[in-house]
Amino acid sequence: MQLRDAIKPFFDGGQPRNLILHAGAGTGINEGVMRLLKGFERSSRVKVVYVDCWRHSTRMAIYSLIARAIGEMLPRRGLARDEVFDRINEMMEKDGARVLLVLDGLEGLFHNGEERLLDDVCGKGKLFGVVGITGDARLHARVGTEFGCYEATQLDGKIFLEGVAERQDADDTSHASLSEEERIIIDIVKTGPKSSTDLYLAFSKRMQRSKRAIRNYVGRLESRQLLRVQTVAGVSPLLNTKRIELSSGMGAILAQDL
Repeated sequence: MQLRDAIKPFFDGGQPRNLILHAGAGTGINEGVMRLLKGFERSSRVKVVYVDCWRHSTRMAIYSLIARAIGEMLPRRGLARDEVFDRINEMMEKDGARVLLVLDGLEGLFHNGEERLLDDVCGKGKLFGVVGITGDARLHARVGTEFGCYEATQLDGKIFLEGVAERQDADDTSHASLSEEERIIIDIVKTGPKSSTDLYLAFSKRMQRSKRAIRNYVGRLESRQLLRVQTVAGVSPLLNTKRIELSSGMGAILAQDL
């Protein structure tokens, strides 16, 4: 399949087809993708917003790039990230605008715990499409099922996509497929059940991530049935905490690894 065929429906007003492209260094895929998209953009109301995810590695920074592309002025202070995103969506719906995000170096978002951006934009129906480009061959195991993951090659100026056959589903239990952050969490919890507070403290000694990002990693591990998370009631709902432990399936994997 050619990339041209995969993205054309979005520029014609159809539902976006969100893509993650794995491309090796020096293949020129990044430049080829932008040349192709700029050609479509000239004959469409879709705005193409290019993001270097190592340089603009936060949701707020990327929202600012989107706002600039659609002509929306945002205040420098005073708005939370969700409020900024809501304002962008209101303006796009009002003007009939649509945005195709090209997230180059997509692994930068995950490195900084800002991958929620993918959920934000993919939850807005036809307003946004995403083309993520990464050199990390394992990243396809960390994105949602709303993304098609492909190996990208370029021949005679055309970009061809080949499906990632080895892509693991959400219930995959391969220890090797875990991210560095997820492996740290597993290493912490394998010594025994931890409260959410103890987990945050132990994680922060090894890597700096926000509490929200750590919760997302725990949630992903729980959804893959590698962790078991239980709510422990406090004297009031505000004092509830979480008890986090390995699932029996993860215990079996660790035993095999040893």
